[in-house]
Amino acid sequence: MQRIAHRDRSYERAMERAYIDELNQAYEAFFVNSDLPYNVLNIDTDNLNIISRPEDLALVETRIRQALKLVPFQESLPLTT
Repeated sequence: MQRIAHRDRSYERAMERAYIDELNQAYEAFFVNSDLPYNVLNIDTDNLNIISRPEDLALVETRIRQALKLVPFQESLPLTT
């Protein structure tokens, strides 16, 4: 609900919390109970803010890289000579 309020889109302003909760439950049921031919990565973002906290975005990126079995990205360290 905070994200919806922060976006401040006119068509979202009248959405009731019950509708958002029902929509969330429908998504959860679909992805948890369906027999999808591909893997689904579920990341709980309730306490994350990828816009204002770079560390939260980095956490999401790390989880995606882990799921894809990619080498974790690490910026080069400054070398002193």
